[in-house]
Amino acid sequence: MSGFLIKISKPIILVIGVISLFMYYTCPVRYDYNLCLSAFIMMIIVAVFLILKVSNRQVLTFDLLFTVAFVFANFLYPVFLYPINPKFSLFAITFNEDYITKCSFMALLGFSSYSFFRVRRYKNRTSNLNNATTANVARPAWAIALCSIITIITIVFYGRSIGTLYSDFKPTPLIELLRNILDALIFYLILAAFFKSRSLKEVFKKLPFLFWILLILLCLVQLLIGVRTYVLRYGMVIIFGYSYFIKRIKLLPVILLVVAGMVLMHDVGNKRMGTEGREISDSAVINAGEDLIINNRALYAITEIADRDGLTYGKSMLMNVLSVVPFAQSIIPPLVGSDINEMSSALINTGEIWEPGNPNRIGLGTNTIADIYLAFGVLGVIILMGILGALISKSEAQMYQSFGYLLVYALFFANAIYYPRAEYLNLLRIITWNYIFYYIINKTNRASRKQSRGTNVKTEFA
Repeated sequence: MSGFLIKISKPIILVIGVISLFMYYTCPVRYDYNLCLSAFIMMIIVAVFLILKVSNRQVLTFDLLFTVAFVFANFLYPVFLYPINPKFSLFAITFNEDYITKCSFMALLGFSSYSFFRVRRYKNRTSNLNNATTANVARPAWAIALCSIITIITIVFYGRSIGTLYSDFKPTPLIELLRNILDALIFYLILAAFFKSRSLKEVFKKLPFLFWILLILLCLVQLLIGVRTYVLRYGMVIIFGYSYFIKRIKLLPVILLVVAGMVLMHDVGNKRMGTEGREISDSAVINAGEDLIINNRALYAITEIADRDGLTYGKSMLMNVLSVVPFAQSIIPPLVGSDINEMSSALINTGEIWEPGNPNRIGLGTNTIADIYLAFGVLGVIILMGILGALISKSEAQMYQSFGYLLVYALFFANAIYYPRAEYLNLLRIITWNYIFYYIINKTNRASRKQSRGTNVKTEFA
């Protein structure tokens, strides 16, 4: 039965994609529960066909995590919450509710495009988890030492904010730069340790004991001040390494991990905002996904901004492009006469309600589908989500043969839960920086090996 379903996955996903495109243009411009429910049901159908096709004996995939998060960030509010509690959290801030139905079908269209190109380009991974043709990846002492030094600096700086609200936490530009460098280094070193390892004991031996102690301390300090993103990333990349190189994690542990992670992040989020005890639903699962659900509002608000003011044709994505170069976000916009607040869909969304500098200003966030739509419209949603699906397929298929592809897939995997509520190019910086570290570290390592061999030859024939 599952084999038959896998065979018909592409035409089914394509048909649902065409239906969602038709409904996007023809649905009434008002909230309609039945239409939102139908979009939700079609989303579940696409998700089932996608997961069946790409699981390939590995339950814990980017697709599973991304799909769960995508449902929370685009579909749960109109179906389960709007009818009973429409004004909780950020939804209490005015937005055009007539966009809810239309945006539900646009989200379905984007996910259908992702799924179609994901299954179309899908290739079975090698069945041998350790059948990696690339040589062991370098972990030089200088990179580990640099990572340890920056970790200590970060722990000291973050530790000073323990006991304060997250809103009062203000890292300096230099600390932010060091933090981003540290993020990329930790990712690289953890993946390099897992690469071609056959046991956790082997992984822990590849990096010094001090590295793991400092990493634990860093995570604890960040959780105490309410910083969740980095902790979630590190936990996810370790889970990824274990499941893809040591032992595949089965379905029940996956479910428990996802639920436990959502509950923990929700609890940390409430504590950092001082909102313990406030829940949006009688369902613990929906409460745990509140941070994703509130980005439904961003989907509606940003779509309306695009329809009212016109598409930005990529300008609203430039902040993530500039983030690749340190300090470029603060240097380049004034030089070219542009406003940084117009280079990010999240800032544009927030700017609709509060002017920059307003003491009451809080971030209203964004949504991946809305971010694409603001820049390039419906066609952009179809094309860019399709490109994402093809990229995930390519990187997953090649990750045991290329550490570069492993970096791409692992970084998407580690950010899968938060990606539907982020800007489309949100991972551009960390992927680029990891590639730079990979290039520098392995080039210097090869050079040092050549020099060492040359010295040995000279000594032998002296």
